[in-house]
Amino acid sequence: MYQNIIDQISTVPDGKYQNLILINNYELKYRTLEEMHCLIAELCHKHLSPGGRLIVSFEQRFIIYDRINISVQTFLNKFVQKFQDFKLVASVNLLGKSPEGYGDYFFCFEKNE
Repeated sequence: MYQNIIDQISTVPDGKYQNLILINNYELKYRTLEEMHCLIAELCHKHLSPGGRLIVSFEQRFIIYDRINISVQTFLNKFVQKFQDFKLVASVNLLGKSPEGYGDYFFCFEKNE
């Protein structure tokens, strides 16, 4: 939906980029923490330049985890800890506040050089 709106955007990756944007990406839906991390890590390895930024968001209702024994904050902390090759630049918890389809949790990471 951003194609032809944002200059120099590629919706079909074919190289290395300074920014990898996964805003409520459908590929992250109905996955566990480990599955989400593996998918994102693979995309970063293929398409994110050193020093580049990863911007990712996802919705609470599509995450698969033990909701009885693991709090939302614990899940989010574990998500951030998975990205050991990155520095957390910013994170925002918009659970119950974001418009439909944008994601409840937003993260911006910077890849270590």
